[in-house]
Amino acid sequence: MIKISKLFLIFLIIPFIAWSLTFKDGKQVDDSISETNTSSNNDKENFTKLDNPKNWPSGFDYVKEQAENAILYFDEAQKPKRLFLSSSRKSSNGFNIAYKGPQENPSTPYGFWPKGAVSTLVPADFAYLTTFFYEDEIDDLVDGNDHVNRGFDENKIEPLSYHLQRFYSGDLKSLEILKDFMLELVDGPYWKALIPDRNAICTTCMSPMWEGYNFSMISELWFNLITMMEVHLTLIREDIYSNDEQKRIHAWIEKRVWLAEQGPDDGQLAGVFRWTPDPGPTNHHGVQKILGYLMWGIVDKNSEYFTAGVRGFEDYYELIRSDGSLSSEVWCEDASREYNRGGHGCMWSLSKNSETSKNMMMAAIALYNQGIDVQKKYPLIEKNIEWTVKTALDPNYAKKYIQNDTYTGEIPRYDDADLWIDGVAMDWIQNGAGVRKNISHIFYWDSIFGTKYSRELDHNFNDVYDDIEARRASTFGIIDTLHVSLNSNAIIEGRIDLDFQTDLFNLNYSKGQEKPIYDSESDLFKLVGDTSEKFTIEPIDCDSSNNGDCASNQQRLVMVEKEIMKPGDVKTYKWSMYLPEDHKNIYKTNVAYAFFEGEAGCDDPIAINEFEGGYFFTLADHFQREREVRVVEPEDAVGKWNNFELEIKWSKKDDGILNLIVNGEEKVSYKGPTLDQCEGFYFNYGIVRRGLNKSDLAKNNSTTVFFDNISVE
Repeated sequence: MIKISKLFLIFLIIPFIAWSLTFKDGKQVDDSISETNTSSNNDKENFTKLDNPKNWPSGFDYVKEQAENAILYFDEAQKPKRLFLSSSRKSSNGFNIAYKGPQENPSTPYGFWPKGAVSTLVPADFAYLTTFFYEDEIDDLVDGNDHVNRGFDENKIEPLSYHLQRFYSGDLKSLEILKDFMLELVDGPYWKALIPDRNAICTTCMSPMWEGYNFSMISELWFNLITMMEVHLTLIREDIYSNDEQKRIHAWIEKRVWLAEQGPDDGQLAGVFRWTPDPGPTNHHGVQKILGYLMWGIVDKNSEYFTAGVRGFEDYYELIRSDGSLSSEVWCEDASREYNRGGHGCMWSLSKNSETSKNMMMAAIALYNQGIDVQKKYPLIEKNIEWTVKTALDPNYAKKYIQNDTYTGEIPRYDDADLWIDGVAMDWIQNGAGVRKNISHIFYWDSIFGTKYSRELDHNFNDVYDDIEARRASTFGIIDTLHVSLNSNAIIEGRIDLDFQTDLFNLNYSKGQEKPIYDSESDLFKLVGDTSEKFTIEPIDCDSSNNGDCASNQQRLVMVEKEIMKPGDVKTYKWSMYLPEDHKNIYKTNVAYAFFEGEAGCDDPIAINEFEGGYFFTLADHFQREREVRVVEPEDAVGKWNNFELEIKWSKKDDGILNLIVNGEEKVSYKGPTLDQCEGFYFNYGIVRRGLNKSDLAKNNSTTVFFDNISVE
């Protein structure tokens, strides 16, 4: 095994020191990246005018003109004279709150991934995310009409997020891939111009409005820019760019940030406000601008943008009720029921609460990474998470906000009971929910702060969250929020050896474990070289615990082969394993150390198990030979290295092959069918403890095994 953990830590720390030296007393010392990081205080009169909504371009004539003629070209973008964030509350003391309060300064080069964070797993399911996908007419001209052909463009942000998480799993090569992606953006046919919605009046809205660039800002610009800024920040911090590359990419992102600032609510003008900017409170239309300001402030070391992001976050924070619900999303009035039977309140309240909270909770983590104790300073953030979990488990918990006595009609029920409960949308809590409205932020909060809100959901919904769809957060540069860790031992225990495991295997563990106790470089016992891989599963008492592993009656910590073996494939697997002398056999709980596994519903066809004494080689019923073969005697199973070599050819015909050699002695030689109903299998090694309720020994004893000398040919 190659020792990389300390080198990897140095790799992370040195660029951080270099980045931090650009600050002195909270001010930027080196302005080489951006020449625009200056406050616009030279034109106070214009600033004052822009702070007043009456001075913003408005009126129906302006709306018609903009709808017909306003095409914005990114390369011609200029820095806005004044950043803008609106607020309708009296406490805002004015319309534009971007400059309210003291100046704020970013202090670290970290956005959503905290310093010291690691990823303990990168799902093989996302290994196809190797390139961007170019969509003609969408990437070239960003169409403002989201209702027709726009959407949340995941073709760019998911590859970015995948390789970013690969980096945090220890794959340093991913940084070069990410740099190539960023250069592709600059040199490619992406984001040439922005056009507004051609419809001057939104026929689906509660009141007539010109949507302007609104949906392009949300769907295409901020949604993708925020991910790109997280990647760009990482590449700067890790010193991956050349000077020229860094300046080119920084300038490219900067112009997109400039153009994404088009007034309050991303350019909407509403008839109900006489075609002036909508002064409504922060909701799902404005949160990404707040997050975009905050991130650009961190990336550009720009106090003006960072201050605006902090002010916007605090404005949002004031909207959280004492019980944790979000007043700008969780509400329902009679008027809103008359439009689309719900509008943005009523039936959409819980979904929009989750969507808006996701962005602001990630903003809180970005502030946490700037040294702010957000749990102490902003306790209602966590209160909102608690409220979201309660309503996910029982939507009736929110009825006092989304139903009232003055409305006597029935909220319409929808055919799919899994998505709609009493007319209230619950699709955000399901697997398959879109990345913009799933509950990934709850998993991530748990990962960063050690809370257990997602476990409560997982326990109550059984295995619904086994699917990664509920955990994706590609908007923030994270492909799977469950497998991010800040545990003090995670950099050692979660690191995967780059020369072998990262290429062929992924670490996988059952959801009930607080952390995977896995060490890729243990020096306690070794056979080849200086280290071996150590796997440990702790005892568990399912009589008194609601641990998720008790529900599945299984604990799991294994390396899983990435490439499935299909019919006709022939491979030879070699490994050595060692059980320490203090090992305790916990039979009748079954323990497997090496096995093949297919898709759900397929029995494990081959496994190395521990029963009452020694190791047993077990086969599924469709093998035309005895089912169990003792391959290591009890006296040789503990305190000794045992060497295994397994040749396998999967076939449903008689040309299948199965040859097992243990410690140089042939134990099994078989020709015949090796496949039944399944179409292929993955090789696993590590520990699986099944049937926890069959033996009291599992309550009081851990299981540890060491693996070394692993090869796949």
